[in-house]
Amino acid sequence: MFKLPACKVGAVTGAGGAIGRATALAFAAESASATVSDINADAGYESLDAICSAGGQALAVVGAISMADFSQSLVARTVAHFAGPDSAFNNAGIVDEGGYLWSEDAFLDTLNVDLLGIMLGIKYQVPEMRKRGGGTIVNCSSVTGLVSQSGPPYQPTRAASIQLSVSPRRPRFDMRGKASASIEYVPV
Repeated sequence: MFKLPACKVGAVTGAGGAIGRATALAFAAESASATVSDINADAGYESLDAICSAGGQALAVVGAISMADFSQSLVARTVAHFAGPDSAFNNAGIVDEGGYLWSEDAFLDTLNVDLLGIMLGIKYQVPEMRKRGGGTIVNCSSVTGLVSQSGPPYQPTRAASIQLSVSPRRPRFDMRGKASASIEYVPV
């Protein structure tokens, strides 16, 4: 079973869905504050209310993680409200049910949310975690990234998200140093 990293502040994208909400509530149960993010405002605020009702502290931020300005703002608002993230769970994702009959727009939407969203999260989370002395980033993936189970465009984005999680460990992306940020993936 996956154990949450020790932290004071956790940031969760896709926090309006089942996995994201459960993770945000788990952060709160461990006495960590949580920034919850979702493109669906109602779902995001439901997660915020659930955390606050359980006695936790949370901030809801609504927007699209596939947009660089939003991803940067999400981290900046976490810093302004809670002094920064110690942990991040890049969980937001979509599945195009069209299978092999997808359109270019559906393909690009899936690519932007499921892969670009993770890259932008890492890009803006790591510098703030370094300032705090380190942190942990977990990128949600899927078993379809390891074993062929579904069709494009979801499967290739899940495989690429695994590689995106592993590549910062290579020497040219070395983040160990004095203040580190570890990046992991969790296939669900």
